[in-house]
Amino acid sequence: MAPALPLAALAAALALVAAAAWLLPGAYAQADTVPPGVDSVTSPLPNGTYGAANLVIVTVNFNETVVVGGSGEPPSLLLRLDGGANRTAVYSSGNGTVSLNFTYAVQHGDISAALDYAPGGALAAGAGIRDAAGNAADLALPEPGDSGSLSDSAAIRLWAVPSLVPLGTAAVQGASSVVALEAGGKQYILAGGSTYVNLTRVHENGTLEAADSLEDGGDVTLRQIDGIDAFRMGNETWAVAAAKSDNAIQTIRVHDNGTLEGVDSLSAGPQFGAPWDVKAFEMGAENHTYALAVSSSPPNVQLARVHPNGTLEPAGNLHGTVNNFQYPIRSDVFRLENGSVRALVTAYSSHRVHLFSVNETGLAYIATAADDSQPDGAFPVLAGPAPVVSFDLGGERHALVGSY
Repeated sequence: MAPALPLAALAAALALVAAAAWLLPGAYAQADTVPPGVDSVTSPLPNGTYGAANLVIVTVNFNETVVVGGSGEPPSLLLRLDGGANRTAVYSSGNGTVSLNFTYAVQHGDISAALDYAPGGALAAGAGIRDAAGNAADLALPEPGDSGSLSDSAAIRLWAVPSLVPLGTAAVQGASSVVALEAGGKQYILAGGSTYVNLTRVHENGTLEAADSLEDGGDVTLRQIDGIDAFRMGNETWAVAAAKSDNAIQTIRVHDNGTLEGVDSLSAGPQFGAPWDVKAFEMGAENHTYALAVSSSPPNVQLARVHPNGTLEPAGNLHGTVNNFQYPIRSDVFRLENGSVRALVTAYSSHRVHLFSVNETGLAYIATAADDSQPDGAFPVLAGPAPVVSFDLGGERHALVGSY
């Protein structure tokens, strides 16, 4: 019989055997119990804007190879649109790799300035996402907008809103003027074209829906609408349009149900030729409604009273009273702190901006913006002034004028 080893020597020998065992393949292997996790969310698509029917691919990158379960619902990823609506991107490829791709076909009405997934539980495993050891994946994603999120790593914009909605024979082709308005608690766009005005409903998700159209003919004068404005009169919504080819302005009732009704037109003969622009506003102690129309041939500014029933009544004009007033085409009407009303009018061919006072008895010339350094006083940098808008800045009134 061999002599027994001392106890201390036996313990040391066993420790050496245990240490050496780790060098043998497969010996004492430990089970993998760590679930795979998400490193980042990206997209293989170029940065840019994607419209209806375009395919958007979003890639979820894991920290190890993952396997997608074979039966049951496929994994999915909830995408968040502007306004809070969600869209579902469905798993499309990547099984057996570290990156799973999810695909979504953009729908009409989808809008997102910077596409990302929904916060909290956006990634669903479906039939399962596991690693080779069978561990179910940790589906937590970086917070939307944070480092590693989709909007952080890519600039994908969705814009699937139609720019215009045809209305049969009165399609919105050649529309040269447009105004936004509200009627019956709904938002609309009223556009004027060659022989019509067209009303389009604007839904909360930005989609457009044809509502009604009003065409030229009979008592309605709507040929070549170059200016249009909307206003409230009492509890009703109205619009007034400048029909250049009809030498007239036309009032239009916008009913709460989204229908249009032509009410009255006003033409002052040769003194009211080719109105380019029209503005509606209130003035006077009783806040009566007026319309100011600017016409180019001959040059004139026409004031009209808009009665509560929509009929128009001439209230004064400036025909032949203003110098250097060739081809006026655009205007802006504003109220001063003392309640008085002023109008700015651009004279396209004269290279000037004119200021007028407006009251219930008519109009009066006040001043002209011109450059004294020029021989004729015209603004050399305002060749063809057209749009004009006024605003308060630092307690003073300013005007911004654009030129062609």
